[in-house]
Amino acid sequence: MNEFLLLVRPEMLLYLVAFLAYIFSVRTITPFSFVIVGVMFLEVLHQGLTLFLNSSMKTEDHVTQVLVFHAWYIGFALTDFIFVSLIYLLSRWLNVNLGLTCQLIAAAFLILGCLQIVGYVDGLFFDGTDWVAFIYTNSIPVINYLIFIILMGHVVVTALRSSVRYWRTS
Repeated sequence: MNEFLLLVRPEMLLYLVAFLAYIFSVRTITPFSFVIVGVMFLEVLHQGLTLFLNSSMKTEDHVTQVLVFHAWYIGFALTDFIFVSLIYLLSRWLNVNLGLTCQLIAAAFLILGCLQIVGYVDGLFFDGTDWVAFIYTNSIPVINYLIFIILMGHVVVTALRSSVRYWRTS
């Protein structure tokens, strides 16, 4: 049970509240609805992957450490790229335009995936350079915070607009 609770970070709870507030405000399913659910799914998936790989890294076995290295970068990059692909495929399939917020969030995950690939190539071929390590370790949290701010900002603006419309019609 404690391991499950480690998966539920404060951001996840805020995403859930934001999703409920958004659905209550718009009262329909939109492309942003799918994006916010996808972000919540990725949050749990990435947290679980982090916990699993970090616990596997504690071993002294060189083969396991090499496998963890590959799984870390490829796993995060692959999930980010799949998420972005699903956003665009879903929008084409449903024949809806992605709004600016959805495009920004997709672009952020695309950048995160590219950072994973750059970190992977750097570690694989150059044995981890300091400048890539600096960019990697500092960019990922900043981009994650930007995703959070963009997502929450969109929910707040949508909820406020919905409230104003409600009060004007009453």
